[in-house]
Amino acid sequence: MSVMRSRNSETTSKLPLTARQREALEFIRRCVRKRGYEPTVREIGDQMGINSPNGVVGHLVALERKGFIHREANLSRSIMLVERGEKTATGLLLLAHVTGKKIVDNPQLDERIDLTEKIQLNGEDFFLLRVQDDLLAQYAISQGDLLLVRRARTAARDETVILRTPENDFLLATCEYDPLLAKTFIKTLQSNQKQLENSCSAIYGVLVAVVRTF
Repeated sequence: MSVMRSRNSETTSKLPLTARQREALEFIRRCVRKRGYEPTVREIGDQMGINSPNGVVGHLVALERKGFIHREANLSRSIMLVERGEKTATGLLLLAHVTGKKIVDNPQLDERIDLTEKIQLNGEDFFLLRVQDDLLAQYAISQGDLLLVRRARTAARDETVILRTPENDFLLATCEYDPLLAKTFIKTLQSNQKQLENSCSAIYGVLVAVVRTF
């Protein structure tokens, strides 16, 4: 298949983004692409699972300091993306790599892969992870595979979820129904079978497909 990488002419900031700063920036960009204007602090907090506005503002201050956004005081929608010569984005964002069962953010912030020969899917609600070793072979995931992920903070029954711990560990889990509590829970596939609420900051997204590119 033909795999095309697309980069815009933006040069990345000399100061690297943290995973949460990157998440905030991508949400801001998605809002602009979808509806033409930036989100509010509350909308960013809802997306990222942050209850305190101050927690969101801390990420925005960092993004402004690193040159990705500009904020105007005393405006209800004070967040503005800094123009960096971006071209129209094509393909799916390659958000991170999975190596050593860790999620490592892609330092190329806007690297995209066109998978239209494999799947008829595009848009900012989906992203890709590239697997760089064979440590996930027990899940029939091999080195070089691309994981197609839907952005989500919750999952439906029987969906497979990717979890990202504060230590950037990569975990697979399933969403299961508990008839006694009449609730769905996230249950990890590891031996300890840890059970989590079906809405938590560790949910990185829902695994849609494993794409083999060779």
